[in-house]
Amino acid sequence: MSTGCAGGLIAHAAPGDLAIASCAVDDATGEQYATDPSLSERADRLARAAGLAVHRGPIVCVADAFTSSAAKQAAAARGQVAVEMEGAPIAASAAAAGIPYLSVRAILDDADTELRAGGFVDGATGRVNPLTLVTYVARRPAAVGELLAMQRMMQAAEDSLAAFFRRWFAVHAT
Repeated sequence: MSTGCAGGLIAHAAPGDLAIASCAVDDATGEQYATDPSLSERADRLARAAGLAVHRGPIVCVADAFTSSAAKQAAAARGQVAVEMEGAPIAASAAAAGIPYLSVRAILDDADTELRAGGFVDGATGRVNPLTLVTYVARRPAAVGELLAMQRMMQAAEDSLAAFFRRWFAVHAT
């Protein structure tokens, strides 16, 4: 299973909704890796039973985050429901090993959210450089509101994944 956060690409996907992939799409190669239909259906049922909104469809895996709504709209026009950065290699490895694959992602930012990381997030590790963050906020005091909004979106995504996995593990604890 590939899980974590994703950017929403479709208009009605909101922070905290879940995206359950029909396939993982490698943006660099166009390769598509199907998810296991029975696992996807089970994940969908459990998520809805937990009261979560679910969006199903292809999830695109990219090397660099989509930071503009224009990039998100272009992916949505290709029928993709969410964007993330890890799923395609996981799906490719599962396919090569003959292991069923499932992708459940919590929407972090919606299709209209423009991400301005300001260079304070290390793209390779996802860690925040505190000094760079302080410098960014000092130069752009209005960024505090944007950062607080991102924190709320992150909390919604974390809460949804926690609710989903409580259901998932309750059913699969054997």
